[in-house]
Amino acid sequence: MSIRNIFLSILVIIVIATWYLSPAPTIEKRVVIEDVDYFIIDFDREKRGEDGLISSSFQAERVDHYPNDDRAELVQPRATTYSKNRSPWKMRADHGTQLNGRNLVKLKGGVVVKQNSTEDPKFSRMESEEVTILIDEEYLESDHPISFTTESSLTSSIGAQAWLKTGKIILLQESAGTYRSAIKKDNSDKGDDTSNNTTEK
Repeated sequence: MSIRNIFLSILVIIVIATWYLSPAPTIEKRVVIEDVDYFIIDFDREKRGEDGLISSSFQAERVDHYPNDDRAELVQPRATTYSKNRSPWKMRADHGTQLNGRNLVKLKGGVVVKQNSTEDPKFSRMESEEVTILIDEEYLESDHPISFTTESSLTSSIGAQAWLKTGKIILLQESAGTYRSAIKKDNSDKGDDTSNNTTEK
């Protein structure tokens, strides 16, 4: 074998070895960082109806707005809805998300919706860890564990739909209720007497 052929063979071996030993190309992963275009501290907004009266109010300790999807992230959101001839509904949570500037708000963490009302069987308190609320429509829904309280009952479910104006509730699954009926006193009674009943679906 000529010196030229030997040299070419060695060169080919070096090229092949270099190709095998070279590190594989790395694929860059781009991390998309969302920018906040504005934020508000101690946000407070009131909405009025056609009669000029306040129909709802909304507060939050902080609001961060993300322009990519027109999303607002809320810290300690609070909302109140007002209607004639009935007590207002008050809502609170640890966090919230509002999309596209709509009145649809997703509340998360310690969600409580309550009304200072003694109307029975209409519920006066709702609790869950995650709820979607249409504020103007006074409608809420959740697919998480949720409970409703009235003056004489406690109802729980995995998921529910509720209308605050009418008190209508649709329980989705694994619902259970505890009811307390007070026995009225008469002159022969010696003290209070209550009974508890529990039903499940």
